[in-house]
Amino acid sequence: YGNQNQAELIIEVLAVNQAPAIVNLSIAPSAGQAPLQANLSLEVIDAENDSLSIVWDLGDGAVVYDVLQLTHIYNYPGNYQGSVTVSDGISSVQQNFVVTVNSDFSIYDTHYKIHIHHDKPQQGKFRFETRLVFDGQLAGNDRIALQFGGLEIFQLSFSEFRMIKAGLYVYKSQQLMVELDFNRQKLEVYQQHMFISGENFKPFAGIILQFGAHVAVDEITLEEHTMCHRNSQRNHDKDYCPVSILSNKDSR
Repeated sequence: YGNQNQAELIIEVLAVNQAPAIVNLSIAPSAGQAPLQANLSLEVIDAENDSLSIVWDLGDGAVVYDVLQLTHIYNYPGNYQGSVTVSDGISSVQQNFVVTVNSDFSIYDTHYKIHIHHDKPQQGKFRFETRLVFDGQLAGNDRIALQFGGLEIFQLSFSEFRMIKAGLYVYKSQQLMVELDFNRQKLEVYQQHMFISGENFKPFAGIILQFGAHVAVDEITLEEHTMCHRNSQRNHDKDYCPVSILSNKDSR
């Protein structure tokens, strides 16, 4: 019959990877007062019993890896958009969640003015006032503290304040004055001889005000203005700008 060409055909069948599946995601509680302790748990299955990696993005900057259960404390009020991602190295699945943290303490209508002396950073001045809504009660050993743009402005116990009249409390030292007026729902702070440099601040500043276990937060924009004059001693042809002022447009 003659020579016949022969060919061998090999067909390789590859199994399609099956992605893991999230069966249940539990957050308890998912809402409450600050500070809120939330218990998070996850149930997952993988048809091929692959080794799985787990990434929790908790929405407040915290990230946790490779656990099915965890406890996390949300210290400040806000709506935290979180997610959990499960991967088998080839395919992944993600589920989002929201944790809502409330507070019986809030601040608003904040005004500030900061003097930054570039030649003498220890001569900085800080003036701050804000309206507040506070439904709690303060005890003598409760901490009153203010952070502005990552700087701790003061930290005092409530017993260090002197009651001027019902609802009005004042703390005074050589460099710091804090007036807490529950009647007008207002906090005023003045700090002088404070070490401040321009590197302390970004275009915005986060505010954290703490009354005992109660925490209020806010975020405001920083606007810079320079105070310049012609410097005849150092440089005749350039303005000398030793002071920057950070403030709201409508700061008092």
